[in-house]
Amino acid sequence: TGVLGEHDEEHLAEDSSKSMQAREEKMKKHFERQHGRKGNIRQTQINTDQDAWETTRLAQAGLGGRREIASSFEVEDEKRVAVMVRELKPPFLSGRIAFTRQAEMVSVVKDPTSDLVTLAKRGSNSLKVLRQQEDKTKNRQRFWELKGTAM
Repeated sequence: TGVLGEHDEEHLAEDSSKSMQAREEKMKKHFERQHGRKGNIRQTQINTDQDAWETTRLAQAGLGGRREIASSFEVEDEKRVAVMVRELKPPFLSGRIAFTRQAEMVSVVKDPTSDLVTLAKRGSNSLKVLRQQEDKTKNRQRFWELKGTAM
């Protein structure tokens, strides 16, 4: 008596399909009420954003179905306009007009007398020595290049 017969299983399957259809119709009505109103555009946008967020979360989890992305981005009403440019340089880069009253450069250093600034201006001694050595080697190479000339 605890086992369901074939007739009982068919009856349960019919009931579940009817209940699913009823739930789907209820969800459709609810969706149409939310998205069908013309006066509630803000809520419609919120709902579409929420739906998009949910689908991306499901897709990242591997649970959502993949949607086909439109590969054609052509718009039928698109009109092309040709733009003629007379001047290639913008006026602020051309140098003809001074857009500022300040004559000198803006200092990037807050305190020009600080130790770090003075050391940077003076330069590194080791770098100076290295540059002098490079100049000497260049001069030696030039000396050998001048060997066969009438100098």
